[in-house]
Amino acid sequence: MKRFRFRLETLLRLQRLRQRLAEQEQAQAYQRWSAMREQLQALQAHAQEISHSASSRLTSAPSADAIAAEQYWFLLAEHLVVLDQILKLARQQEELHRQAWQQSDQRRLEITRKVEALNWLREQAWQAFRREQRIFEQHEMDELVLRAWSRQAEARSVHLTVGSLELPETVNASHRPVDSPLAAGGQIPTSEESAR
Repeated sequence: MKRFRFRLETLLRLQRLRQRLAEQEQAQAYQRWSAMREQLQALQAHAQEISHSASSRLTSAPSADAIAAEQYWFLLAEHLVVLDQILKLARQQEELHRQAWQQSDQRRLEITRKVEALNWLREQAWQAFRREQRIFEQHEMDELVLRAWSRQAEARSVHLTVGSLELPETVNASHRPVDSPLAAGGQIPTSEESAR
């Protein structure tokens, strides 16, 4: 009996390899996106701290040193402008990383569908192979049974042919049957048996 061979086995192996690579790529893209989200959240928290600090300073008593207060607000304004630009860049980066993760997820899904389709085809081919194998084995078994039955029938016919042959009666010169122990029983009587 032939062995099972799936014609698309090489393609299936290749797609499984691509699937594993796509899963790794997706995991890495998700990690990058997650790290970028954390950075963005940290920057947003920092911006909120600065604005909260500035608003609490405004409500506090005015400072005696007007030059120091003016420098503080000037530096704070510059810091907020830079922080705003950093936040915009961080949001853009976070969006790019999110899109990259979604694209890698889509690639992984496409490859997974291909692998599942190939697995389904392989399973169908395996089932067809098993059916063919069962049919072949049944045919072989039928052949063996038929041969055994033929041998037994042949042996019976030979036995019946041999059993149907009768021994001819012993005839004398006048061609009349003679009672002969050999003709009657097929055995020669011993001297004790003939005396009876």
